[in-house]
Amino acid sequence: MTSSSAPSTAFDMTAIGRKDLRDRLRHALEEMEGTGSVDESEDFWTSFVASRKRHGQRPTLVLGNLASVVQEFRKHRVHDWTTYVRNSHCYFVTFVRTEQDKSYAAWVDDLVKASDLRVNVCNDVTDWSIVTKCLRSAVAALQPQALIDVRFLPDQRQFRVQFGDGRTGTFGLDEIGLSEREDLIPESATVGEFGTTVELATVSGGLFEIDGAALRALVDEDLRRQIAEQGKNQTIALGGLLREKRKQAGLTQAELGERAGLDQAVISRIERGRVRPRIDTLRQFANALDLSVGQLLSP
Repeated sequence: MTSSSAPSTAFDMTAIGRKDLRDRLRHALEEMEGTGSVDESEDFWTSFVASRKRHGQRPTLVLGNLASVVQEFRKHRVHDWTTYVRNSHCYFVTFVRTEQDKSYAAWVDDLVKASDLRVNVCNDVTDWSIVTKCLRSAVAALQPQALIDVRFLPDQRQFRVQFGDGRTGTFGLDEIGLSEREDLIPESATVGEFGTTVELATVSGGLFEIDGAALRALVDEDLRRQIAEQGKNQTIALGGLLREKRKQAGLTQAELGERAGLDQAVISRIERGRVRPRIDTLRQFANALDLSVGQLLSP
C-alpha cells in the first residue's frame, strides 16, 4: 500500500526471530486496506527495551514472539513498563508459535494489565485469517479515538470504556437513551473488531452496537465543547443562508412570516442563528418562497 503523505503508523518486527514470518507479516501490513498508512521501524524495540523513553512519537505496532516480549517485560518494574508503553504510543501483537512461547502463557494477564490493555495475543499463526484479524484490530487500536476496552461494572450498573489515547470514562444505558432496552445483556459488552463500536448481545441471540464516537463525546469534555461549537457555527451559517434566500425573494420577515404561518420573532431568531429550525419549519420556510427544501438549503 502506498501513500504520498507521511505514514500514520509504524511497525517493528525485530522481536520476531523467523525471517519468513517477518516477511509475510510485513507484506500483510503493507497491503492491508482501511487501516491507514504504515511504515517499518527497525529501532523502536531496541530503544524500548533499553528504557529510552520516546515522547511524541507516532503510534508503533510491536510484533514479537510471546516469549521475547514477556522476557523483556520481566526485566522491568511494572510501573516503568507501563510508563514506557504510554509514552511511546505502542501496541503489541504477540505470537504463540513454539513450546517456549506456550511456557510464558501464564504471564499474559500480567503483560496485558501492565501494558494498559495494549496487547493482542495471536495463538494460531497457521491460520492466516486469525493473524490478519489480530493485525487489523491492533492497527485500529493505535488510533487515538479507537475503543480498546469496555467493561461492565455490575455494582454501579455502568460501563467503563478506554480509548487508544488513554482516555477513560464511564456511562450508563440511560445516558445514551437505552434505559428501556430490557433485551440487552450488559455483561456481554465487548469492543467491536476495529474499535469503532461497543457490542452487546441481546436475549434473543442478536447483536446490538453502540457507536464509539458517541461514547467518546460522553467521556471527553473537550470533544463535547468542540461538537457544541461546531453545532453553533452551523446554526449561525444556516440562519445566514435563510436570510439571504428571503432577501432574494424581496420579502421582509413579516411578509415571509405571513406566507409561511410563522411568527416574525421566530424567523428573526432563526436568521440570527439563535435557534436551529426543525425540518417542518424549513418546509414552511421553503413553501413560502416557492422552493423545495433542497433548494432552500443550497447556497
